[in-house]
Amino acid sequence: MAVRGGGEGGGGGGGAPPVQQPLQPIAATTNVKAIGANPPIFNGDRDNEDNLISKVEEYLLLNDDVAGFNSPKKKVALTLTFMQGPEVAKWTKGVRAWLLQLTPAQNTEDIWNKFLVEFELRFQDTQAHQKARTKLGMLRMKMPKINIYIAKFEKLVRKANYTLGSPEMNQHFIAGLPMAITEDILKDPEPTTYLEILRKTLASVCAKQTIWALYKRGNQNQPNNYRPPQNNWRPQNPLPQRQNFLPNNYRAPPRNPLYNNNPQYNSSNAL
Repeated sequence: MAVRGGGEGGGGGGGAPPVQQPLQPIAATTNVKAIGANPPIFNGDRDNEDNLISKVEEYLLLNDDVAGFNSPKKKVALTLTFMQGPEVAKWTKGVRAWLLQLTPAQNTEDIWNKFLVEFELRFQDTQAHQKARTKLGMLRMKMPKINIYIAKFEKLVRKANYTLGSPEMNQHFIAGLPMAITEDILKDPEPTTYLEILRKTLASVCAKQTIWALYKRGNQNQPNNYRPPQNNWRPQNPLPQRQNFLPNNYRAPPRNPLYNNNPQYNSSNAL
């Protein structure tokens, strides 16, 4: 005979948990228009070549459900619209001619990959690694712009071909922070990973911003009773007036000049 679970005073479990239904994918929306800001215009500056591709990929990801944006051929054509100026005109013209020769069967992901390779070969700065390492050594955080500092640091680490999260890069990150933030980070327990350093850095910056906001608010509520000193100082015991010790009828003796304007010569003083 089957024993029923539960009952008054009993702790038996109920029935089996309901079976979860598989999650249904979100249906693609039709007639979707592109959103977001366009990537910045690239004029051939080798220092910004990496920035263009990353911004284009962000833009494409944001508009993934827009009709045509998943076409590799159109992705290349779209990227070319963000390349303007005399330094890129000849190269972009050649790429457009290459796209026109492609057949629908060739519209595969290889088109986008080949474009990225050719773009890097044409516009990559041969001294990019050394420039990034120099900038990394001079990078300093300005309070309270910690997010800007983190973004610049990670970008320069990648361009310098360093490894983010290595002990050397962790020291580089800490060296660029203000001294007050560094003191907070190095307190026990001292962080050992890049993620732990980021957490302690953000916590320190937030705490100092809060303290500064409270300090400013407190000073605004306090009345300003300060008055500049007035220029009315008088000595407590004024000096006695100088007494005239000479008699009123005193006359100073006449001065004897060292020589007269017209010296007199006689037999006694002439040579």
